[in-house]
Amino acid sequence: MHKKAQGFLTIFWQYKRASHTLTPNNSLQDMPSSSSATIYTVGGSKNIGYYASLRLLDAGANVTFLLRNTTEFGKDSAIQKHVSSGKARLVKGDALKEDDCRKGWAEASKDGPVDYLIFTVGGTPSFSMIRGGFQVTPFDLCTKAYLNAVSTIPANSTPNLICLSSKGIGKKSKASIPFALKPVYVMIRQPLADKRGMERITFHLGGMNWDSHDLGEPAADLMGGSNWAKHPGLPVAGSYKNKVVVVRAAMLNDGECLSDSKTNAYRASTDELGGSDISRKDTGHFVAQLCLGDWEKWGGNVVNVGY
Repeated sequence: MHKKAQGFLTIFWQYKRASHTLTPNNSLQDMPSSSSATIYTVGGSKNIGYYASLRLLDAGANVTFLLRNTTEFGKDSAIQKHVSSGKARLVKGDALKEDDCRKGWAEASKDGPVDYLIFTVGGTPSFSMIRGGFQVTPFDLCTKAYLNAVSTIPANSTPNLICLSSKGIGKKSKASIPFALKPVYVMIRQPLADKRGMERITFHLGGMNWDSHDLGEPAADLMGGSNWAKHPGLPVAGSYKNKVVVVRAAMLNDGECLSDSKTNAYRASTDELGGSDISRKDTGHFVAQLCLGDWEKWGGNVVNVGY
């Protein structure tokens, strides 16, 4: 049963539509607001956080990575050239530990306030027959790590915050999922609950309306208690108005970045999208080039991205 379930998820995870609806593609030269930015990336050892950060480094930004293993990029020449130049800084730490998040902020802020936090923490799900779906351990990975990251922001800094979430958060988002993929989202309900907790914190910071009828309320144990909004160091509600973006990606796949070869590769919208999937590389493209490149457009919103 375990292998069948893994295979079921993999089939849909790699699923791609033959046609793509269009979205403008920005070049690196179109990113004046982010090309000289100072960025703190949490969850950037691979996948979306990595792809976004590498694009930003190549554009001239300074990026500090919080990594559980700082040898992660040992043989990565694309990153190492930026480490050698001092543009990329690697800090050993675990986002589940508040002191480690604080240490990362200190390193990222050495030359001045941080402009952006890119938060893309995620775990590798494993199938559980008992729980009837895929599970990430710990169950509050994203929520706790994000709470730690935003509760340790230096007092002299109010960076823009980007957090990676997922399609399927809430009733409206679930309704837009293609019928063939709905069973997959049922099987990943525990990781989605964790993403919901992270979103709840982001809505709090951004002063955004949390529609409990649509989104529900995260469980108290997921949030670290019912008084999570009073967590030490957590900025007060609304103090990051228009300074947060929640990126809800469609089903992720390991395909190439279509935006590197097309000007119209994926859609990005504050409305619900019915798309099936998007590659991690194209999602990184959105974060680095469209989101940071046009914060006035995307700031203070939930943005859906997909083909």
